[in-house]
Amino acid sequence: MITAELRSARVIDIVRAEPGVILDLADFGISPRYLDWTLEAATTDLGVNLDRVVSKVQPRFDRAHLRAVV
Repeated sequence: MITAELRSARVIDIVRAEPGVILDLADFGISPRYLDWTLEAATTDLGVNLDRVVSKVQPRFDRAHLRAVV
């Protein structure tokens, strides 16, 4: 997923695409309560900086993509 897709994706879709990301999201307080929310809406509700969350989550997707290509 690219950054723009992550911002507007539902949390459940992000977790399905890369299950390991659940721990990163939990570090920011994004719990199962937010699974049906978009990442942007969840971070807004929690008062968390969306850019910080995306920068933490994005590398997992980059590594997963590299594993899929190799």
